[in-house]
Amino acid sequence: MRVLVSTAFASLVFSLPLQAETHVETINENRLNLFFTLPEDEAQALLPADWSLTPLPGGPAAGANALVVMIDRVSAVDADRQPLEANENRLAVLVIFGQDAAAGEGGPVVVAGWSDAAAAAPGAYGNYKDAEVTFERRMAAADKTDVEESWSVADDDGEGLHVALAYARNGATFASFDQKIYSGEDPNFHRIYRGDQGVIVAMSAPLGIGSAEEVTIRGEGAMLGALFDEDAELVAVLHLPWYRRDTFLP
Repeated sequence: MRVLVSTAFASLVFSLPLQAETHVETINENRLNLFFTLPEDEAQALLPADWSLTPLPGGPAAGANALVVMIDRVSAVDADRQPLEANENRLAVLVIFGQDAAAGEGGPVVVAGWSDAAAAAPGAYGNYKDAEVTFERRMAAADKTDVEESWSVADDDGEGLHVALAYARNGATFASFDQKIYSGEDPNFHRIYRGDQGVIVAMSAPLGIGSAEEVTIRGEGAMLGALFDEDAELVAVLHLPWYRRDTFLP
């Protein structure tokens, strides 16, 4: 799938009230967030039973029902500031936006993930795979704002995802977040993320703005190849040059 686009700006925040929690980790990363509208039946099939799709209602990714997060993890420490086993890592995570109406709960649901570090699989959400995850980022020597970025994911089951784009890296906008993240493997399990991030909108179809010159996305395998075909609509691309969070268990 190839999308030609031309600047945008916004952030996505999922809020929740404070409650008794256990701090388990602190993470520092930079990220590439790819928001999609997938065919409803395909996206719905990835959610837990009794959950329904809830596309994002507004912002630069309005209408998106899925998110692919490409992650370059710089550090990961536990609550005592001791490095986790996969202290540095590269990951790709597939998220579907859903809601359990009966329980009155909803938000991002992690339905699959791929980790370059074997120690991070199957991970807290129980559905990460050991994979080869690589990325490259180049900045033009004459103009440090011109960026070319590429990612590649491949696992032993034949699943793969390849992303390439070029965009202008202008000043990032600060955004804080406070959100619940659910597991597609066990919808009764969730974690709470609190932190802040810098947001650069490289592309936003709803806002009709963006600095990305070209975005190329190709999926392979029984799941990713079927999901990211000509029926998948790219809605927005957000680059997060910094992403810092504290993770809590309820």
